[in-house]
Amino acid sequence: TSLSWSVSGATSLVIDHGVGTVSGTSVSVSPAATTIYTLTATNGDGSVTAQATVTVTPPPAITAFAASPATINQGQSTSLSWTVSGATSLTIDHGVGVVSGTSISVSPAATTTYTLTATNGAGSVTSKATVTVTPPPAITAFAASPAAINQGQSTSLSWSVSGATSLVIDHGVGTVSGTSVSVSPAATTTYTLMATNGAGSVTAQATVTVTPPPAITAFAASPATINQGQSTSLSWTVSGATSLVIDHGVGTVS
Repeated sequence: TSLSWSVSGATSLVIDHGVGTVSGTSVSVSPAATTIYTLTATNGDGSVTAQATVTVTPPPAITAFAASPATINQGQSTSLSWTVSGATSLTIDHGVGVVSGTSISVSPAATTTYTLTATNGAGSVTSKATVTVTPPPAITAFAASPAAINQGQSTSLSWSVSGATSLVIDHGVGTVSGTSVSVSPAATTTYTLMATNGAGSVTAQATVTVTPPPAITAFAASPATINQGQSTSLSWTVSGATSLVIDHGVGTVS
């Protein structure tokens, strides 16, 4: 700003606050804060003074900006709060926009760092606050190896899971940890893996195909009594067999 004066009869002019000796009728100053300048005019008869005040508006100040709680589950809300002085406008990015008061509720879908910008005629200042968002767990793989077994055998259920605080498999397996578990189902079974955290649960399925032993539901001779030299028919009803053999020299049959 410009300090200007009208002085008569002076042999020297001095302004305090570092300005020093001046001449003419004005001088430019840039005070960092509100300042009262004193002009001293002097001649052989003495000195007189006059004062001029320059009011300086500082940039705004952000003394606090935080999220509470700072960590939420996906789908929850948190409060962004601030303490600001000297601002004529306040804005927050990530779609929040112009704000007023001292707080606002937000529900970010993922971890987000918010920037608060406080502005006045002297400029702008910023501050940041991070909201950490915990998403639901993710199951990227769940399978049985081998996927097909014979009754009485075992297979391994394995998985790849991120972000879970608990893992449960149904059909009596229960809570599991690590990346795999051995199972021995008596029949073909579809297992469901449930992964859970504070943000929710997700599931995946894996089927184990179980081949049971063959079943003979009937085997008889007709007629059951013959005379020596005669023939009879052996007949059967069988399921699930890959081969059929009859003893006493008959061998493999189909």
